[in-house]
Amino acid sequence: GLFTGPESVDEATGSLYLTEWGDGSRVWELDLETLKLRSMRDTHDTGSFGATVDAERRRLITSGFWGINVFDLDTGELLLRQRLGPGVREAQIDTHNDLIYVATTFGGHLWVIDRDTLRTLARVSTGLGGRRPYVSHDGRRLFASSQSHIFVIDTDAIMRRLAPHR
Repeated sequence: GLFTGPESVDEATGSLYLTEWGDGSRVWELDLETLKLRSMRDTHDTGSFGATVDAERRRLITSGFWGINVFDLDTGELLLRQRLGPGVREAQIDTHNDLIYVATTFGGHLWVIDRDTLRTLARVSTGLGGRRPYVSHDGRRLFASSQSHIFVIDTDAIMRRLAPHR
């Protein structure tokens, strides 16, 4: 099957990204108007819950069963392959704090990644069953979940804790 969502659209190029789940590890780039295949990339990871376009940084972040893969949107070059644990979900871009949040379904963590350097900054324990996190429109709250809890986290508190590491 294929996964996509609103975060998988690159408005600058008119591209839609689809990721394979269960039966492959490819990322399909389709023309939004014609739906014709523009390119295909292989993540060499087992399945994916989706792709997130970071339009400002011109990056495509794909989830895989074991981690994330970050591609340059313009060249297709693989910039980073990072293992984060099993069941990695779609990345959430925090444009207010220049962070990327990535949850793991089976790993029980929410990872905090520097948006510019792609360096992992922190791991927040959430419990098993994590799903895609969300950042509020004003950037003040991060919503995360596990199979039994919902977390509302003040992003200012995250920034204070990360200050010595950035």
